[in-house]
Amino acid sequence: MTRWVLGHADATRPASAVADALVAAIAPGRAALGRWLRGPEATARGAHRDALVAAGVPAAVADPLADAEWTASLLDVAEAAERGRLAPAEAGRRYFALAERIDFPWLLARCAEARSDARWDRQAVDGLVEDVLDARRRLVAVPTDTLPAKSLAVVDDVLRDLRMAPRVPLAALLVLVRELRRLADVVSDPLAHRGQDRPW
Repeated sequence: MTRWVLGHADATRPASAVADALVAAIAPGRAALGRWLRGPEATARGAHRDALVAAGVPAAVADPLADAEWTASLLDVAEAAERGRLAPAEAGRRYFALAERIDFPWLLARCAEARSDARWDRQAVDGLVEDVLDARRRLVAVPTDTLPAKSLAVVDDVLRDLRMAPRVPLAALLVLVRELRRLADVVSDPLAHRGQDRPW
């Protein structure tokens, strides 16, 4: 959350005004998150909630606690909605539906594993994470079932190869994130990439 605010909020505004604006921006998503989550993210949220309830946390408290992990994602949804001039509900559905098509949780987990105490490795991984999140925001511009097939197939191929590896090195993550950025580029600026998703 802190990284998101530092990277996206207007530093010239009072902190209280920024906080109020962010609370208002995520309000629609907080109420709808349970319906929006899909794929591995829905599974993770359910497992977290169930673990809290099993530990004795009342369900009324467990639900918002389980949802807290996606607070920064809700800010991404709000930004994507504003950028794409979409209704918050449509942006939220598209954003989380992407996890059924591209396993963002798996990719971010592999990025976390690639972190080390080395300064440049940390900076490289931080940059990869930012690129992944930015690509996901930009992919909200179109419904998931209309993502460019050729560019998406390249991402799928790289993901498939990496899933078979016993360990995913940083260099391989760089390749995967590069292809993800290219997919987002095609979606967010199709005229500039005309022809790149054609079979010829």
